[in-house]
Amino acid sequence: MEIKPYNRYNLFFILERELILQQNNPTYDPIETLRVPDYVTGFEGIEMPSKLPKWYSKLVLPPGWYLPGRNKRRSHKKRHGQLGFAAITLLMHREDIEVQSQLVNGRLTYMAR
Repeated sequence: MEIKPYNRYNLFFILERELILQQNNPTYDPIETLRVPDYVTGFEGIEMPSKLPKWYSKLVLPPGWYLPGRNKRRSHKKRHGQLGFAAITLLMHREDIEVQSQLVNGRLTYMAR
């Protein structure tokens, strides 16, 4: 199976998920969940901009958070046990409604590049 790079929505989902998890549980450690793939993905040399939009500025992200294939091991298991997938997607849906209302203000111009 070919590993494809994340698109803008995937990156948005990852950032929003981390934002929700870190806001709801201050003891959540995202670096602890980092898993370096045990195979070559072809995306090892990719670097993301060091500066994220201001609403993500307080996020603690593990190095290589944007690399595809790093969370493949036992993906059927709960990793954090704080929120289920349905709860996260509901919260993200509510955030998306807010984001859509703020698109006029240019909130997502950074992500749209």
